Amino acid sequence: MKIAEKAAPADSAKSIPATPAPVGALSVEQKPASRRSRHERSVQRRSELAKQLWSAVGKGDASAEVALARLYITGDGVPRNCEQARVLLRAASRSGNTEAAQQLQQLKKSRCR
Repeated sequence: MKIAEKAAPADSAKSIPATPAPVGALSVEQKPASRRSRHERSVQRRSELAKQLWSAVGKGDASAEVALARLYITGDGVPRNCEQARVLLRAASRSGNTEAAQQLQQLKKSRCR
């Protein structure tokens, strides 16, 4: 008597279960969007800060002029604009702000144009 071998059906083949990702882990596809969101939130906060600083500048706050000049030098939350930074630092310096005078000297030595 001949014993027939039974082949296992194709759908019953054993597969190795996938290892689940750790809780809170992001896939490669999700990371850039997540980073972008953090970056966008940071830019939004800096932009809001710039608006608040402009309001303080309008009230004659020389330290706000210095802080706003820093944002313009780096382009953080506002378009990078060295000339605007110079204008703000000159105004703060004329108001007697020594930090503004120092930063204006540093800006003159830098390549910020």
